Amino acid sequence: MGEYEREIELYDYIEVLLKYKWLILVATLACGSLGWLLKPTAPPPLYEADIVLMVKELSSQQEGTDQAVAAQSSGFYETLARDDGLKQAVLDSIGPLLARLNINLTLTAMDGLLSVAVLDPGIKLTVRHSHPDLPIPLVSAWADLFVARNSDLNSEEGGRYYDYVEQQYRTVNDRLKANEDSLHAFEIRNRIGVMQIQQAQLDSSTLRLFQNIMRIESALLDTNLLIQATDIKLQSLLPDYHPTYRQILDQLQAFDINTPHETFYNTMRRAVLQYENDARTQYWTARFVPAKIADFERRIADVPPTLGTEVNPIYVSLRTSLANFRTVHGVWTAKETRAHLSAVEMRDAEEIYKVVWEQKLRISEMLDLIAQRWVYKAQSRSLEQRRLDFGDSLSSKMRDHQHLLRNQTLLEETLNRLSTLVEEARISRAKSANDIRILTQALEVRSIPQTTAQQKTAIAAGVGFLLSAVLSLLVEYVRKARALRAAA
Repeated sequence: MGEYEREIELYDYIEVLLKYKWLILVATLACGSLGWLLKPTAPPPLYEADIVLMVKELSSQQEGTDQAVAAQSSGFYETLARDDGLKQAVLDSIGPLLARLNINLTLTAMDGLLSVAVLDPGIKLTVRHSHPDLPIPLVSAWADLFVARNSDLNSEEGGRYYDYVEQQYRTVNDRLKANEDSLHAFEIRNRIGVMQIQQAQLDSSTLRLFQNIMRIESALLDTNLLIQATDIKLQSLLPDYHPTYRQILDQLQAFDINTPHETFYNTMRRAVLQYENDARTQYWTARFVPAKIADFERRIADVPPTLGTEVNPIYVSLRTSLANFRTVHGVWTAKETRAHLSAVEMRDAEEIYKVVWEQKLRISEMLDLIAQRWVYKAQSRSLEQRRLDFGDSLSSKMRDHQHLLRNQTLLEETLNRLSTLVEEARISRAKSANDIRILTQALEVRSIPQTTAQQKTAIAAGVGFLLSAVLSLLVEYVRKARALRAAA
């Protein structure tokens, strides 16, 4: 076992590789052959041609003025060289050549053919295309038109344009600052967010009032139906009963919120008095209440207060009923009536009395509901008017706020455009003090080398060699491990 526990040396790896040399060789050849068979179609060759333009500083620039800026580092020339107008002029100038070569070029397609490299002190224009006859005339026309379009600037015109753009930039910047100050003062003074919360609260209050009015309308409808049913019952019990108070109730419900308070509440009291007159409530109260109180007092006299040591519950119940009856109807006593009702008369008077009293309570409930609806409608009209006025004020302030925000956005966009124009004008002023001319000519095209299939085949063979070598080492390691396990 010690033989297999020693450290692995380089000789061991060499021994394994020699042992499996045929496997490694076959795998390498197989992968190389597979890479050769599966090689992709070679791309078409590309040809390029370039021209160098020199930008030379003019010697006529006077001392003491702004020195020309090295605009080569700003990308200005690259922007000029890729101008769509310049590319369209190039296409027009070489149109016959493109027709003869049967090549269709567009402005978008030219972006992939043209490249600009900024040198010091010049720029390099390069054209790449798969047709060998196109790069030289295309780059030559491009360079000629570029020089023709950009060699007529002068420092005086560029300086005036730069001063004008810079002045506009400062003016717009001042207006933007003034607008920002106005917007900030407007937001502090009006507190649009707080007003929106208040508007939401007013809307919620209006909705709650509307819900309360609808709830009262429903309760009024139910109570009115009960009153009508009780009137029918009273007409069966009292032949001379005529509910004329209903006309007063209808008149009361027809009142709008502009009705004076005194008229409204006087009509409510008149409705109650008219009902008492229609139903003769005083008569039935005077007829039934003393007899009922006398009946309670007689029954109390016949019941002992206590049962042994405990209080008699019947006595307590009768005393409680008598106290409640006197509380509701005043201090009526049995002595206030001379007549004694028979049992039948007592039963009839009690039934009529209960129905009359129940109807009076329902009428009072209906009057309370009418009063609540009248108050809610008055509150709703006041709240609605307040909500509308507040909404108009908020809408006006929101419109002014949006106007300030729109002005700020427009001023920011204008300032950004002017910032770009200031930089371009500065570069133009610097460029106007320079001279642009063609330094080199494109005389022949150069082929751009492409990745060959032999390189890919070699890579595939190398991959096969590595895989087979690693596999051989793994196989040998497993074989020795099995032998060691078998020996153990």
